[in-house]
Amino acid sequence: MATTGTMDLEGFKQAALSSIDEIVRYYENITERRVVSSVKPGYLRELIPSKPPVKGEQWEDIQKDIETKIMPDWLAEMFNLPDTYRSSGTTLGGGVIHGTASEAILTIMVAARDKYLREVTEGVPADRLDDAVAEARNRLVAFGSATTHSTAVMKARANGLTPFYLTASLGTTDCCAYDDFESIADVLHEVAPPGKGEVWVHVDAAYAGAALVCPEYHHFTSQFHRFHSFNMNLHKWLLTDFDCSVTFVQKRKHYIDAFSMTPPYLRNNYSESGLVTDYRDWQIPLGRRFRSLKVWFVIRTFGVKGLQEHVRKGIRHGDLFTHLVQDRSGAGLNDKNTLTEKVYTTINEEGRIYLTSTILDGGIYAIRFCLSTPFVDEVHVRDAFKELVETTERMLHT
Repeated sequence: MATTGTMDLEGFKQAALSSIDEIVRYYENITERRVVSSVKPGYLRELIPSKPPVKGEQWEDIQKDIETKIMPDWLAEMFNLPDTYRSSGTTLGGGVIHGTASEAILTIMVAARDKYLREVTEGVPADRLDDAVAEARNRLVAFGSATTHSTAVMKARANGLTPFYLTASLGTTDCCAYDDFESIADVLHEVAPPGKGEVWVHVDAAYAGAALVCPEYHHFTSQFHRFHSFNMNLHKWLLTDFDCSVTFVQKRKHYIDAFSMTPPYLRNNYSESGLVTDYRDWQIPLGRRFRSLKVWFVIRTFGVKGLQEHVRKGIRHGDLFTHLVQDRSGAGLNDKNTLTEKVYTTINEEGRIYLTSTILDGGIYAIRFCLSTPFVDEVHVRDAFKELVETTERMLHT
């Protein structure tokens, strides 16, 4: 059973065995290696392509580079993000990998809060600064996209609250809904224009952001230049194992101002000179894992085209499932919520397929059917639908 790109099951087996051999050789010769790296920060820039590979590469070719070069900022280009979100952009933006979207949003909110408090207390005398910051902090309020309307902002202000942050969604967890980004940007431009005291807008694309690798979905990013940050989870739909949530900001300065601390034991010449990016200043903990390497492997193995085909395959399967459901309308049934919950519970208890559930607006109980794994084929979609139909018919007659 092959997957998109160059890595099928047999290829995965051979790559795994080869990797183990590489690890063993490393430790067998470890005494012959330097205890610290002999390269200088920035050496990779000249060794790796500026763009991700279009086609997937063979593992043998990828493995050769492990010893000689090891992640460029390929993801921002793949997702069609504005240049200002890239480390090479005019605003000194850039990307960082967090564990989950929840962690990313918490980090972003702290950066947004501190940015706002610095702006509104600018010029306050030092002996009054702490009180001014505390007073301003007590009035802060964050919005979700469902509450983003000019009247909501005005009502919050009328109640003595100060909007400072908004999360907009590109693919909600329960039903993959997305926001009208242009309308959000227009509303905020009217009631909280860019500049001192603006509302920080973060785009949470944890689930559906993977679709941005496909050009047919690039129109979703057309308003992102009017927002401050963006994140998506590679581990949800782009063939990367958990955890790997990438976040991009237009101005890294806001991260650094909020989180930067340099105790004596972390000082070094490269950091002090600004030659390297210290990602400890882009997150809450000081330490971090080397997640970028697995992303590098995925992009090299599947290439842009392979990742695009993986996403499109999932969408095709979703369309197929939609048509199957529409052809079996449940119109006229009473108490649909109770029946749906019984079907969901029964199927999961029987264990042939696995489903999740949610409650949509209006109190509608809904079953969620996920198709984002690489080994799902059309036959599995049809079999799952058959399971749903047969279980529903049993429930109707019991």
